[in-house]
Amino acid sequence: MKRLTYFDGGKWRLKIGNTEYSGEAVDRLAAYEGTGLEPEEILSAVDMAKIACALHELNAYKELGSIDCLRKLAQADREGRCVVLPAKLDQTIYQWRIGDDCPSVSRLDGVQINADGEITYPIWNGYLTPGDFGETVFLTREEAALRREQDGE
Repeated sequence: MKRLTYFDGGKWRLKIGNTEYSGEAVDRLAAYEGTGLEPEEILSAVDMAKIACALHELNAYKELGSIDCLRKLAQADREGRCVVLPAKLDQTIYQWRIGDDCPSVSRLDGVQINADGEITYPIWNGYLTPGDFGETVFLTREEAALRREQDGE
């Protein structure tokens, strides 16, 4: 694009016909012309906002782990191989038993996936399922006490 402004006498100027202009608008036009970009090459404020949002989202994903790791997890999830367990191994759990005035405390020793895909946590007198957590088994003493209070016991 042909440059319309020129620098003369310490300021940018624009001549249209026999009239010469200068000032803030001409300075802004000169700055734009200085980029060497065509009008369609200039990003709009909306485009810049979209790019900023995309970068923010990308950084949030990067904080979760490497892109390769996230790709593998997403693939496993699509294939039905990804499960979020309600508790980690060696975690302390609290469970109310009939006649107890305080919750019994146990530790999760392991997790099993049965042939039919059912997930269980073996405990000394049987096993727990993920559905037991938050119902009869709790991850904190406070959660257990609150549930007992809600149940009116």
